[in-house]
Amino acid sequence: MRGALIADRLGLSRMTVPTHIKNIYRKLEVNSRSEAVFEVLKEHPSELVVALGREGKKPGAIDPNVSWAKG
Repeated sequence: MRGALIADRLGLSRMTVPTHIKNIYRKLEVNSRSEAVFEVLKEHPSELVVALGREGKKPGAIDPNVSWAKG
């Protein structure tokens, strides 16, 4: 998903999203979105269910209550 679309969906400034993404990469010690996804799923494989849209959630929906989303 592109930064502009993420910003629009979350009601954020389009300049805010890259900052958050950069901070997420830093915390996960990765350099790309695919690396970030890999690291999260490596540590929390049950979250793949959410990413694929199971359990009544939209595909790609982020549940703020999952352990890896808390900081």
